[in-house]
Amino acid sequence: MTINRLKTGGSDPSRWKTRLADFFSPRSLRVKTVLWASLPVVLILAAITFITPHLLEDMSRTVARQRDVELARISASRLAERLSYHTRSLQLVVADEGLLTMETNHIRATLVRDQERFYLFDAGITVYDAHGTVLWSHPYREERQGSLFPVAAKFEELRKTLRPVFSDIFKDPVTEEPVILVAVPIVESSGDFGGALVGTATVRYSLLGAMYAELLEFKAGRGGYAYLVDGNGRIIYHRHSPEIGKKMTHLLPVSQVIAGRTGSALTRDERGEMIIVGYAPVPGTGWGLVTQETWDLIIGPIRRDRMMLLSLLVIGGIAASAFIYLAVSRIMKPIRNLAIGAQRIAAGDFDYRITERTRDEIQILSEQFNSMASALKSSYSELEKRVEERTADLAVAKDKAEEADRLKSVFLATMSHELRTPLNSIIGFTGVMLQGLAGPVNPEQEKQLGMVYRSAKHLLSLINDILDLSKIEAGKMASVVEEFDARQLIGNAE
Repeated sequence: MTINRLKTGGSDPSRWKTRLADFFSPRSLRVKTVLWASLPVVLILAAITFITPHLLEDMSRTVARQRDVELARISASRLAERLSYHTRSLQLVVADEGLLTMETNHIRATLVRDQERFYLFDAGITVYDAHGTVLWSHPYREERQGSLFPVAAKFEELRKTLRPVFSDIFKDPVTEEPVILVAVPIVESSGDFGGALVGTATVRYSLLGAMYAELLEFKAGRGGYAYLVDGNGRIIYHRHSPEIGKKMTHLLPVSQVIAGRTGSALTRDERGEMIIVGYAPVPGTGWGLVTQETWDLIIGPIRRDRMMLLSLLVIGGIAASAFIYLAVSRIMKPIRNLAIGAQRIAAGDFDYRITERTRDEIQILSEQFNSMASALKSSYSELEKRVEERTADLAVAKDKAEEADRLKSVFLATMSHELRTPLNSIIGFTGVMLQGLAGPVNPEQEKQLGMVYRSAKHLLSLINDILDLSKIEAGKMASVVEEFDARQLIGNAE
């Protein structure tokens, strides 16, 4: 028996192709390990890639809204402080004894003397009595004399609170220009309300616009600015002058701020552009301040950085996968060598030895495989020896059988010759006697001779059959085609 052995050495391209196919096969333990080890990293990086931009955007939105609320509140406070400075200028004029007399000459002299204090009020200064009737105006205009306070509600508020008031935008009945007024009470020595000193400023042309611009143009770039609205939602100041005087109550921040609320929102402007706004009431005025900035200008850099973040995450994922691959390859190399060794041993290369010095379970398994290979080699050697012995025994037995068969053939040939010779004589002489050639025979003798003749013929037939069997075994039997009487054959068989 021959044992096939795996040949070693040499370079077979088909073998290398097979090894490469096995190396990258999805069924490979290396590939499975790399895939399962990389899967959590890939999933985590994918989750970070998906979640981080949204978190950054939400965080930016929250920070921007908080910033805009605080910015609107601080700006409103600064504006209120600056306005109060100008109301104090009016209050200093009101404290003059000449004005307290409420006499026309004294009023005119006081207003002329202090006219430098009124530079912001380009529509003039007006003094009203306790009933809201004009006593004097500077510059003097005849059509104003005797007219009533233009905003009755504000006059009533002034009379009750004895504190400065700021009006909403209204149309000057004399010039028909949109104006606002700032009124301070004239308080008599008894503490009673004695009238009002009012400064009136046009919305579009007064120096108040310059003051607003100084205080409110605090954002760089075209996307950020602030505007001021009155208690009715009309714009008092806007960086785009055509917007001044327009009613903006349909905008969310305006409707909220004129209701006295402070806050911020992410909304859309009239052009449908996404903006972030902050709003806060201006203390002591009834007005509201709104800050506005284009959302894309805030979130744009973050979105651009998101692409960089995505790139870094992709690079990190590739680097992590490469590291995992190298680590797994290093770990899997002994296992791979062990698998190759097992294949070679299974193919019959029992002289192959696995030499892995990993000092772990792999080394123990390698040593066990080597021991198994040695045991298999011994077993195969013993098996070959036994097969050779059995083959030799079979050859001897075959020779003996052939010799016995030859002797049998010789014996049969000899015996058949020895048996057929006397049988032929018996058959011949019996036939002669039955034919009466040797003399007459009585019926009883004829009967007995017939029995002898038939028995001899039958015995001769048996001997011939034995010889035929011997010829068949020797492969020397020849077939002869001839006619025969089937009925007679059956009768003879019976």
